[in-house]
Parts: sequence; structure tokens; C-alpha cells
Amino acid sequence: MKLNRGVKIFAICAATMTVLGSITAYVVGPDTTPYTVSDDLRWTDEEWTTNSTDLHREAAQVNARLLANPQNAGRIIAEYRRWAKLLPLNSTAQYRWGCAAYLGWSNKLVVGLPAPEAIRAVERLDLRNNYEYSRLRFLLTTIGSGGVYPQSSSKLVALGKRLFAQNPKDWDVAFGLADALMALEDLNDSKLAAQYAERAFVLQPNRPLSYVILAETYEAVYLSSSDKPAFQRFTYVATKFLDLTAGKPAYDGGWHGTLHILKTLNPKAAAKYL
Repeated sequence: MKLNRGVKIFAICAATMTVLGSITAYVVGPDTTPYTVSDDLRWTDEEWTTNSTDLHREAAQVNARLLANPQNAGRIIAEYRRWAKLLPLNSTAQYRWGCAAYLGWSNKLVVGLPAPEAIRAVERLDLRNNYEYSRLRFLLTTIGSGGVYPQSSSKLVALGKRLFAQNPKDWDVAFGLADALMALEDLNDSKLAAQYAERAFVLQPNRPLSYVILAETYEAVYLSSSDKPAFQRFTYVATKFLDLTAGKPAYDGGWHGTLHILKTLNPKAAAKYL
């Protein structure tokens, strides 16, 4: 299914926009209702039978624009939100906004998780049976949930495995899949989560979030099994993440959260950061 055309992104307007977890733009006030994942995950079973070229190109263009102007990422995302609000029936505008919201978080260009209203906008899109749409919705669902999943979260895991099999070099999917597997709260699933986290690390070893997902999965394995190697791996990647991101505002929440866990599990290793 092809995207609607006719949305042209103009120069950023000189209005004040603030990025503090979610985006405040100037069309209407943002919907800050916490995002919750629906138990209706039938969309995760869809086969990919439609051409995804248009969606792939749109996502790539949004990503390139954000990375070319990281200092203005908040304003750029707010601009995509503005056009999505002005053109609520235009699938291109809604999809671009969803991409921008996720990529702003994934590239740590803004503070906080993707705006809940951007996730809900993507959920409302009629872009079924499309690989790129399934991928974006999977990423927004796993990351935007804040770790709170429905009872049927095994469906998200199954979709993540299909997406990763389609592209084994997809760091974002590996990250999201590890997160979804941990939500199942089973030792074997936590071990599998660690394997996908390790794949993410191999794909992008210099990316701080690669250390975050490794630390979380190793912690999950250790807490479920008291496995000493998992404890040692957790300590190493947690301290590595703290060293890499100290003093960087975009990672502030993750930094303090990681330090809190490290202090609980290994007070001696945490002492140097206190």
C-alpha cells in the first residue's frame, strides 16, 4: 500500500518548542496519557505482502534529517508532529511523525521515551501487511511500553523474531526483541534475550544503548539463576555504560537507573560513581 503524497516539510517555524520526554508543539497541547499496550496483538501475525519501498524511504529521510541536525532534533520532531496534527488523514504525515518520535529516542537526540500520542498515531494507520509498518510499530510498542506488556506479549516476541530473521543486521529490532523477551520473566527467555542483546552489541559496539540492553539482560539472568558469569558480565557492561555516558543529559535517566541497580547488586563496583 502506497503512502499518501502531498506533505511537504517546510523550514522549521520560529515557535518555541520544548523537549522533555514528550514533545510540546504549537498546534494543540500534547496528549500525555501514559501509553499502554493493547492485548489485541492480531497485527503482529500479519504476513508482509505489500511493497514497503515507500515506507523505507520515508524512514531513511527522517533519520537522515535528524542526524544532520542533532542540535535541532526537538524542533524537527515537533515539526513532524505539527504536520501530523494538521493532516490527520494523511498517512505520510502520521508515519513520519512516528518515525521521528522513535528515532529521536533511539539516537538519543531527545530526552525520554517516544511521545505516547505518536505511538497511538502509528497504531491508527491503515498500512497492513507491510514489513516497514510492522517494524516501526514493533519498535514503538516495545520501547514505548516502558516495560509494561500485555499478557499476550509472546506475540510481540514472535514478531520480533520474524523481523530479525528478515534483517539480521537490524540493531533496533535486536534491542526491542531482547526487551520483549525479558518481559516474559522466564529464565530461558532471559537467556535468549541476552543472546539478542549480544547480537545488538556486535552490530553497534560503540553505541551506549548496546551496553544498556546487555546490562538489563545479564541482570535478568543473574536474578533468575544466581549465575556468577552473568553477574560478572552485568558488572562489566554496567560500569562501561556509566563511564561512557557520565554527564550526558540524554542518558541521565538510564545512568542513574543503572547505577541504582549496580549499587544493589555490587556495591563495591558502584562506589566510585557515588
